[in-house]
Amino acid sequence: MLFDRSGRLVALIDFGQACVGDPACDLAFAWLTCGARERDGLRERLELPEDAWLRAAAWALWKALISAPDDVLTKYGRSREAVLSDVADLATG
Repeated sequence: MLFDRSGRLVALIDFGQACVGDPACDLAFAWLTCGARERDGLRERLELPEDAWLRAAAWALWKALISAPDDVLTKYGRSREAVLSDVADLATG
């Protein structure tokens, strides 16, 4: 939110679509829907830089922790705990 000198709201900036064009946004679903073996298969076939996969893990972490209730994650086929465990394995591994 941007305010003028008198404190009046003059603009609202929404960065919600700042990810458009970044393959990591699409790859996040690989973390939310696939186990490690399936993700490794995708990684071999997609020829994307490692930083895209790291950003995708960060998007999945955000979705698992903040934006998605458990029932939404279940629709993706995995539990919150499975997603968090995979991201933690990436961070420690």
